[in-house]
Amino acid sequence: MPLKRGLFRVSLPWPRHAGPDGSPVEPEFTIEVVRDPTGCNTSPIYGLHSADPHISVYRRPRVVGNLEYVAPDAGGTTFGGAGPFNAKRMGMVMDKDPQTGAYSAMNIMSDAREPTLRTQAIDSAHDHLQSRTPPTETQLTQIVQFESQVFVAQGIDRAGDDFAAADMPPALGARNLETSPTGVLGDNFGKPVFKNFDVWQNRQQNQALARADFRASVMRGYAVFFTRPFWIRDVAHINTVGLGNPAKRTCVTCHNLQMVGTDASAGWADLGTTNEPWAGEPLYSPDSDATSDLPLFKVVCSPNARPHPFLGRVIYTHDPGRALISGKCFDVGSIVMGQLRSLAARAPYFANGSAEDLRALVDFYDRRFNMALTQREKDDLVNFLSVL
Repeated sequence: MPLKRGLFRVSLPWPRHAGPDGSPVEPEFTIEVVRDPTGCNTSPIYGLHSADPHISVYRRPRVVGNLEYVAPDAGGTTFGGAGPFNAKRMGMVMDKDPQTGAYSAMNIMSDAREPTLRTQAIDSAHDHLQSRTPPTETQLTQIVQFESQVFVAQGIDRAGDDFAAADMPPALGARNLETSPTGVLGDNFGKPVFKNFDVWQNRQQNQALARADFRASVMRGYAVFFTRPFWIRDVAHINTVGLGNPAKRTCVTCHNLQMVGTDASAGWADLGTTNEPWAGEPLYSPDSDATSDLPLFKVVCSPNARPHPFLGRVIYTHDPGRALISGKCFDVGSIVMGQLRSLAARAPYFANGSAEDLRALVDFYDRRFNMALTQREKDDLVNFLSVL
């Protein structure tokens, strides 16, 4: 799975031992292992019914870059200035930084289980390194400082543009990430998410035709991303937070944090990438049983629990996502959206690696939301995403 999908095993205790405030997590659902190709979930040593019950799911690693934007410190403009308004959205109770008490953006990990880079480093030392002692305060400070100074972005495009040059659009290249303000909530007015491409508007006479055509395609793709409306429907934690269902919006509605394109607040949502009926691959069929690399779980929610708003109480999924942390039925399948920088270098896409390239990613959204994108719009979107 690392070679084919870019996935690594994430083993999580079930039920979770304690919530963010230290209280026990009482799950609102049971989990049955329907299919287990790797044998980890049914293992008598490591699995769901072992002496130390764990569930294994398989996820793409998150980008260790641009974290100054994704995980702003307590002094930053967390939530793009939205503050406590986003602290408790419909069913989305926000964690706080245990050191400062400030609300956490909760965008570091796919399931938002660690609120800060500091707590994530402590958890990694314990689980991945199996360290007998936690990192010292000095080591934690050094880790966070290092992670906060790493910036990644596409450096050159297929037409030969060098994004480190002075005459490039102001959002492209790693240097612009390093020098731009963080915590800015993008909008459709004065603060576009990836700023603007005005410097590319005028074709120079000595500019190669191929380069000019590619730049024009990138700008059209940004227009699709930024201004082309479509109906967003049946997405837990998007259509359930007061926007309505369906809601006529654009891509930037969710990918709204300037320069990186994550959500400015807690960005977990259930797009359906891991669940029936929207996953891009068969989940529960004779064919999928023989060919799928991923485990399959049957989640049954208790009668007194708030159900998943669009999937009900019985859900088939490769990865319950945020629900493995919160224990909530309505969180099943919700995954924290990833940032959009350096996409060209890190296929496949989505947390489960189900989109093999950028075109497959665009096709998923087109199919999922019935966007009716034209072939040119798809090509333009791919080109736009490829330069980030």
